[in-house]
Amino acid sequence: MTTKRLLVALATAWLSACGAGEDGRDGTSCTVQERADGTGHELVCADGTTVPLPEGPQGEPGTSCTATENGDGSRTIACADGTSIVIRDGTDGTDGEDGSDGEDGTSCTVTDNGDGTKTVSCEDGTSVVVADGIDGEDGTSCTLTDNGNGTADLVCTDGSRVTIPLVQCRGDFFAGDFSIGGPWQREGAADVDETTPGHDGRGAGYLRPAAVCAQDTLSQTVCIGGLHERGPLVLSLWQQTDCPGCTQETAVTIGAGTVPVALGAASDTWSEARLCVGEAGYGDAIAFALQSLSAPASCDGTGTTPGVYFDDVALEEALPLECPAVGEVRNGDFEQRLFGWQIEQSGRGLVLLELKPDGNSVLFQALDDCSEATATGLVSVPLPTTLPGAALQLRAAGMSEIEVRFNGASTGSTFTGTGSREVLTACIPDELAGNAVAVQIGLPARRSTNCTSSLPREWVVEEVRLVADPVGCP
Repeated sequence: MTTKRLLVALATAWLSACGAGEDGRDGTSCTVQERADGTGHELVCADGTTVPLPEGPQGEPGTSCTATENGDGSRTIACADGTSIVIRDGTDGTDGEDGSDGEDGTSCTVTDNGDGTKTVSCEDGTSVVVADGIDGEDGTSCTLTDNGNGTADLVCTDGSRVTIPLVQCRGDFFAGDFSIGGPWQREGAADVDETTPGHDGRGAGYLRPAAVCAQDTLSQTVCIGGLHERGPLVLSLWQQTDCPGCTQETAVTIGAGTVPVALGAASDTWSEARLCVGEAGYGDAIAFALQSLSAPASCDGTGTTPGVYFDDVALEEALPLECPAVGEVRNGDFEQRLFGWQIEQSGRGLVLLELKPDGNSVLFQALDDCSEATATGLVSVPLPTTLPGAALQLRAAGMSEIEVRFNGASTGSTFTGTGSREVLTACIPDELAGNAVAVQIGLPARRSTNCTSSLPREWVVEEVRLVADPVGCP
């Protein structure tokens, strides 16, 4: 055995004979803290000893990075050193367990004590007595008086008085369904019935028979704004007479106009009437007044005069080609064939569109005096400030008489033809200025009996247009 091996064996035997040594003492707890003067850090131990720690070298500047949304819920962080990483939001964690139910509340009862108080008693032994509140003072009595000018005076018994507007000016009709009558000004026998069945729900404006005869109005003021802001607009409403088999022509007066513009005939079933709003209907505080077009013959007591109901009055945007521009006749050159023209033919009357390469025209023919051949269109008459001396001009040819009527009138301007093409000018009544009104041209029936005629009536109309004729139509 070598000397090295002998020494190892002896040491091993000695350790085995002596056994394991005792555990050493616990070490002292230390922490790293910043020095009070801010010049570095030191190791501070619980036994009061401190050891200054040297500061390491300053690290290199960090790399600048930017984060970009990828639009799919992820973001890319790209750094100036060319490295990048895509990160995503983590998934939602699972819902926690429901908490335990709270304890049951205490049951209570209320007992009337008969003296104006009540006792609230609960099972936990608590109770409280509550009393009714004290009556407030009586309010002041007030009355509302309509001044007839869109305002009303509110007068109270305490001597106070205030004048209030009945309706704020709006861009459309307020309560156009007549569910409330306050916004509508009523003249004479015109009224609002808030309970009668209307076209769509309860409530309707009502021209009683006496209002029809007197042409009393139901009116409201609307702030439409300028034509360039809102137009073109259509006044839309539904109307119905109050007696079976009855009809009545109705109308509306718009703005400062003095002549009612025809809406059409109301019958004993609800029907819609639509009227293009002319130049006079645009601006601030424009009054729209519904009424009868004229007093029927029955107003003299020889027959039944119908009343008329109105409902769902509104201003709507005009449909394409529904309304002519101010100063124009709708389809006055017949390039849209007979679109916009209402044709009336009776007896041996005929209205026929003639298609020609150089422009369409319309043939009117009546083979006896009892026959009718007419066409009714629409013209938007400007205000005098826009077009002074407004007139309707026809380019036409014929041998007999042709007539032009405005706004449903029973008479109009009559022209006798020379057989050659000529220009006819019909003056438009001044009171129609600013309105879109009906214009009827053609050959109305001359009589209803003795219908024989030696000469048939015939005209060809090539164009109808609006012109200024301040000399001929002052």
